[in-house]
Amino acid sequence: MKSSRVQGFTLIELLIVLAVLGLLSAFAMSLYRDYVRRTHVGEGIQLATAARNALGETHGIYGYIYKNVAQGNNFAYALANPREFTGNAVYSITVGETYPNEIVIRYNEKLDLINYREVHMRAISEHGSLRWYCGVYEKNPLSVDIKDLPGNCRNVFDSTGFNQNLAWSGQLMDVPNYTAGP
Repeated sequence: MKSSRVQGFTLIELLIVLAVLGLLSAFAMSLYRDYVRRTHVGEGIQLATAARNALGETHGIYGYIYKNVAQGNNFAYALANPREFTGNAVYSITVGETYPNEIVIRYNEKLDLINYREVHMRAISEHGSLRWYCGVYEKNPLSVDIKDLPGNCRNVFDSTGFNQNLAWSGQLMDVPNYTAGP
């Protein structure tokens, strides 16, 4: 009598295949999560282009930028209110809140479980035009993780503010006082 062998996969083989697929999917999910975070950070930097252009135009035409004020200078540059610069993960974009030549991009909970993670963009005057630096503060617990920043935005600034060579050396003008009606 001839013995017949059962064809097909054994239970152990199926479990090994499922384990390998599980590991691959876990790795893929981790990569996708990092990709989504970097995309959200890039969205904020892209939305800040209007603010960068406004500072650049003011500096280019008049030769100065406005002094910083606590609530920001968005209105001085004819920009939307900070919280109106919203995107999928952007909470606000503020010009001149701490430093006159700085734009602060804050993100909502879609970027991270902690609200208001920050990316800073700082301009310096070089030969009549503005050069922009983008990055995060060194010891700021609200800074976006360096791995989530795009390659052109990976400056790490010291905790006393931006590096001394990135301080504003151009002219500053008082923020215009806008009043409604006569």
